[in-house]
Amino acid sequence: MSHETKWEESGVYWRFFGVVSFDEISETSTEVYGDHRFDKMRYQIVDFLDMTQLEWTVPQIEVVAAMDSAAAMTNPRVKIAVIATHTQAQEITEAYSAASVGSPWQTEIFDNIGDARQWLEA
Repeated sequence: MSHETKWEESGVYWRFFGVVSFDEISETSTEVYGDHRFDKMRYQIVDFLDMTQLEWTVPQIEVVAAMDSAAAMTNPRVKIAVIATHTQAQEITEAYSAASVGSPWQTEIFDNIGDARQWLEA
């Protein structure tokens, strides 16, 4: 696997590295949404700084957005901070945001963890 998941007090921190596939993102999301801590979760940090390639398509991004929209019905208070400098990760995040229009979840892209955490705390 090319990721690690760390539960924090109010959210989850995912660090992805190397080649990241759609299946991996889908599996990590499903694990989190099935966890008892999800109902109290307030944020997701998705750290793509160490990834080298994303193996996703726009239709797959739309599937993830639909999964998240369904999860938002249970917990509408989640903010998603994506940390990425890789152009491909930024483009995928923008496609996710476009597919998530109408979701109560907020998504922002940052190039470092400090700015991401500051936004999450605001």
